[in-house]
Amino acid sequence: MDVRIIFSLISISSVVFSARDSTYNSYGAAVDVGSKLSMVVAIEKDFLGEDTDEVLSVIKKYASIINKEYLPVGHLRTRYQTLKEAAFTDGVSIVLSIGACRDTWELFEKRQENSDILFISITEVECPRLPTGEAITLPLSTAGKELPQLLLDLRSLNAVQWKSVALIYDQISLTDDDIQSVTEALTIELPGKSYPSSALLSIHKLEPGDNEWKRRKNIQRTLRNLPGIDKNRNFLAIVEHSIISVILDLAKSEKLLDPTTQWLFVLSDVGDSENVTEFAYLLDEGQNIAFVYNNTSEKLACGDSRISCHVEEIMLSIGLALQKSVLAELELSEQVSEEEWDAIKPSKSDRRATLLSSIKSRLQNEGRCDNCTVWKLETGEVWGQEYLEARVTKLLSVGSWTPRGGPLLSDHLFPHVVQGFRARNLPISTFHVRYTVHVPTNLTLTGFSNSTKNIGLPIETLEGDKDESALNPAVWNKVISAVQQKKMFLGACAFTVTDARKLAVNFTTAISVEPYVFFLSRPKELSRALLFMSPFTISTWCCITAAVILMTPVLCAISRASPFYRVYGANRAGGFHSPMNCFWYIYGALLQQGGGALPAADSSRLVIGTWWLVVLVVVTTYSGTLVAFLTFPKMDALVADVTQLLASGHHLTWGIPAGSTLQASLKSSDEDKLKALYKGARLHPSISKELIEDIRSGHHVYIQRKTSLLFLLHRLFLNTSTCDFSLGSEEFMYEHLAMAITKGSPYLKIINKQIDWMHRVGLIGKWLKQYLPEKDQCSVSVSASEVNNHKVNLDDMQGSFFVLFLGFAASVLLIGIEFLIKKYVIAKERRIIQPFVT
Repeated sequence: MDVRIIFSLISISSVVFSARDSTYNSYGAAVDVGSKLSMVVAIEKDFLGEDTDEVLSVIKKYASIINKEYLPVGHLRTRYQTLKEAAFTDGVSIVLSIGACRDTWELFEKRQENSDILFISITEVECPRLPTGEAITLPLSTAGKELPQLLLDLRSLNAVQWKSVALIYDQISLTDDDIQSVTEALTIELPGKSYPSSALLSIHKLEPGDNEWKRRKNIQRTLRNLPGIDKNRNFLAIVEHSIISVILDLAKSEKLLDPTTQWLFVLSDVGDSENVTEFAYLLDEGQNIAFVYNNTSEKLACGDSRISCHVEEIMLSIGLALQKSVLAELELSEQVSEEEWDAIKPSKSDRRATLLSSIKSRLQNEGRCDNCTVWKLETGEVWGQEYLEARVTKLLSVGSWTPRGGPLLSDHLFPHVVQGFRARNLPISTFHVRYTVHVPTNLTLTGFSNSTKNIGLPIETLEGDKDESALNPAVWNKVISAVQQKKMFLGACAFTVTDARKLAVNFTTAISVEPYVFFLSRPKELSRALLFMSPFTISTWCCITAAVILMTPVLCAISRASPFYRVYGANRAGGFHSPMNCFWYIYGALLQQGGGALPAADSSRLVIGTWWLVVLVVVTTYSGTLVAFLTFPKMDALVADVTQLLASGHHLTWGIPAGSTLQASLKSSDEDKLKALYKGARLHPSISKELIEDIRSGHHVYIQRKTSLLFLLHRLFLNTSTCDFSLGSEEFMYEHLAMAITKGSPYLKIINKQIDWMHRVGLIGKWLKQYLPEKDQCSVSVSASEVNNHKVNLDDMQGSFFVLFLGFAASVLLIGIEFLIKKYVIAKERRIIQPFVT
């Protein structure tokens, strides 16, 4: 054949295939609609066995039909590989795998950068499904043996997120041959999870009974042998329809049903002629109970269950999905230019999502292969029902499960676990609290609002009158009556927890612990006239005076007794041989003045040197201590504790709020000190001006909660701009403040959990700090304020001027005495007749 003819044929073939892969829009521009379509078929022959040839022929048949009938433009290239050797190229759009579970997952994880590939997998039963947003998985289950796959699918979809579970089953619903499969479905590690997904499993078998009483006893014995809810809160019961009511009744009596536990009942003996609606009347407030039951109709034909049937439906669905996608893109590309098409054309991810949705929809709605098995999923929606005007008693349908499509959920299997009260408005009572008798009710409501973000509770607040407070017994009666009658979900007031009140309602964990303190007149600064005497005690001053007096004769005696003056002929007159000279030298040395001369004898010098050392220690200690006394003013003695208050009873009185829990606590106390405190206390119905003035005068002490007194202290400072009051240092009679809830309420545990969490992370402390008054000049002690900005003033120095005055007065007195002595001596000399000598 002529070479030119051969090249012509090759060119014509290239043009034909190029035209097949590309199309031109109305603008004459080439667009890539339908181009670069490639499918990898990965088959494991050991998995298919004798069906390998039949499956391959079906795939090739429909691959040819897709190219001829379903693709208006473009071409689907199909490559056939083994499951273990399959590899991806950039052009691969679809992967159809048929093989074992482990090999299927290994192939899926190979995709790496080619993450936009659509995976369709036919695999063995009890295999975790590939991610539903990226793939379609078809486990080949046998009718009547699908329970392990159902449980595995619920775990894969995170419909149940159990770290531990107790399995309860009877011999009829789950045979010994099936228990191994169910165990593996509940405990195997799920591939593709970034966290540990295996669960701890404990298995408990219900023994049959000859009669109703024995069967009930066997069920009760099994439930008592379950791990406590402190170790496990999830229960899976695969049992007969007839014993559900018995299990629920006994589980409630064993306290295994509360808002923190999850119960999933699997019923395989319920067909389309029966349902689980009757169980709705067995559910109580605060429970998390769901039902999965077999709703397969015996009237429906299950269709062909051969693997070739599934492959045929999948290939047909792929063809129809490609046709729909290509036509939609072709229609859009006809309306834009090539540059516009490049900007708006679907990405690989968009195309995969479109194909995935189309294939799933067709398999679910029009599939005929083994499509009769259906399980229904229903759950109890009971939280908050007691507080609704129209209570609805029914189960909520949350989805279904089929072997081909897996679980199709329209809601959460345990909706209250995820969404709490599911946007139900529940009535909550709270009351305004005046700052003069402050209880942190605002803090309570803020804290509860924040905690309900985690339990899904929108609140509707019903406020009382503005002049009411939680300290008022009438408020207590009003709120508690509403809570007891279940008109209110929660009394969101900071009530003081007492033994008497615990008989009426339950209380949450304490939101705050409130101590009582003294409210009294601010200590006054003592006179500083004798400040220079303060560094030493009286006994110390006496010792120093005695030392000066004793050192005078000692120095004088040693000087006179020393032979130094006789040996060397030194002058013994005057000097340190005179007692007065020694006294003034010792006194001058104490004042760090000294004298103009030293003794000539070494013995006397050693005495003076030793005295200098004593003076050094005394003067240094005095100077340092005097600085401290100048810095920290000396205050009146403060009544610090109850013992001191009782000891000051002869000049101080005290009082407590009338009708308060403090009054009741002191009255019923067995401690002698508190009994005496109650006996001598005045009862104040309110804080009056007379009471404030009595406290300001320093004659009365008021005992109240610390937060209440902080607000009162701040208000009084704003009124007078002076700090006339202070709080005692001792905190006593601690009271726990908590919210009130109905006795037996199942929600107490989850509310307490949120309150504990808020305490741990510091939220309640932060909110309390926000609501307390800001610090002002009265928030610090007098001594602390003096330290910050103390300047030496006349009050500090008046003692030195007082000493100077005394010194001058003594000097004038002595001068007068000296004149009198002189006059006496002169008068005496005049009376004496002196002989005249020439």
